[in-house]
Amino acid sequence: RSSTQLVIGFNGGKDCTVLLHLIYAVVCYHNSKRGSGSDTTKEILLKNFPKLLYIRSRSVFPELESFVQRTLHFYRLPSSSIFRSSLECESERKRPHQCGSLIVYEGDIKSSMERLLRDFPDLRGVFMGTRLSDPKTGRSLHFE
Repeated sequence: RSSTQLVIGFNGGKDCTVLLHLIYAVVCYHNSKRGSGSDTTKEILLKNFPKLLYIRSRSVFPELESFVQRTLHFYRLPSSSIFRSSLECESERKRPHQCGSLIVYEGDIKSSMERLLRDFPDLRGVFMGTRLSDPKTGRSLHFE
């Protein structure tokens, strides 16, 4: 799968933070095997790293927003451009890596996932940092 077909669900929780770190490590490992060519290591990483999906609740804690921004900075992902499909990146839909690394939706998970599929029709998978024992995860599926 292409990185443009995958998204990492990131809400600042422990499970999704571990998942983000594991995916980051795998992408870095594969990038080191390919060689850098004319691009810098950071440029290669940003081209090959999936976007993060942050679903903001209506009652968000400032500490959580700060943690999300610090995490983006830690992994050297562009943190200054938050993608909202109704704003500035609409014309860049064919080149989503130029729209920043964070997709932010507000609301509940179900409606946010439905919107994500409408906004990104080529999307094939979302990495979610949830456990099968978490509430409402009984229908979770593995990638095929």
